[in-house]
Amino acid sequence: MKQRSIWVACAAFYSTTVFGQVRPELELSKFLIGSNESEISGVHVDGNGRITVVADAPEDTYVYLLIPKGLRFHLKKDLNFDKLKGALDYKTSLTSITEVPANDLRYDLEGMTVCGTIHYLINERVRHVLAIEDAKLLKKLPIDFLSAYPDLFKGGGNAGFEGIAADCEGKILYVAKERDPRVIFKVDMNTWKVLEVKDFPTSDRAGQKVINFMTGVGLMEIGPDISDLFFQNGYLYALERNTHEVAKIDPKDFSVVARTSYYRSEKDLYQTGEPFGIAESLTMTAGEIWIGIDNNKKPLSGVAQKQHQVKGNFPSFMVFKRPAGF
Repeated sequence: MKQRSIWVACAAFYSTTVFGQVRPELELSKFLIGSNESEISGVHVDGNGRITVVADAPEDTYVYLLIPKGLRFHLKKDLNFDKLKGALDYKTSLTSITEVPANDLRYDLEGMTVCGTIHYLINERVRHVLAIEDAKLLKKLPIDFLSAYPDLFKGGGNAGFEGIAADCEGKILYVAKERDPRVIFKVDMNTWKVLEVKDFPTSDRAGQKVINFMTGVGLMEIGPDISDLFFQNGYLYALERNTHEVAKIDPKDFSVVARTSYYRSEKDLYQTGEPFGIAESLTMTAGEIWIGIDNNKKPLSGVAQKQHQVKGNFPSFMVFKRPAGF
């Protein structure tokens, strides 16, 4: 027992002192499992506690209402934005894009934020931000991302826009390119001009190498990424899927103020067969942090099935206690 105690103490010292980063493990308060298959990728909670989500299944054109029922939840179709005024014009305009393959010229929604009566959605593969005004009109925002960042399409279709958040009072929109490389665009919501393109310091967990899971030959790197953004009280929060963390960022200089980890809560949930994280949506209330998991149509693990008495390929939400000051 003495030897084990010394090992634990040394491990804690190594983690916080040598690497210089401290990240408390978030405390899970509840785990909600979906009752219908869906690839949830973005979430919003309004002031009345109403929860809406979007999904990234090909050509999924709905904003869904999340209805909790005990430790399960149901997704109810709330708004079909493909039927709104402007939707047909937008889909027709996609054919003029030459930077991505033809099969990427479609809806692939990866995030959502809301200011008043306007929903802002990101369409990953074509690198667009869409606005739904008063549940009546859909339009593409006139943001020239490519001029501001020539590497916009680097990494391929599936390495595009993955997170979005808004400082509604300050009129600043934040849009995250997921990976290869990851960056955050800071956009003026009055003029739709890109003000800044930056990354924030990576976690010391990034860059780990594991056996190539596809071939078993050689090593592959688990690189840094961003799978969602959230803004509140002057701070930007980034969901770092591959390192199983949430970073609190000062948007003035993109410094990381704090990090928390949810690794222990996610690691045994799904049988993905891959070394990558699968959390895709982030939102917060005064006392909770909600992290949604797009399970990529993979089943709950045997451990999770036994613990929660649920079998199937369902998405889920991990709901954590929000640490004081985070």
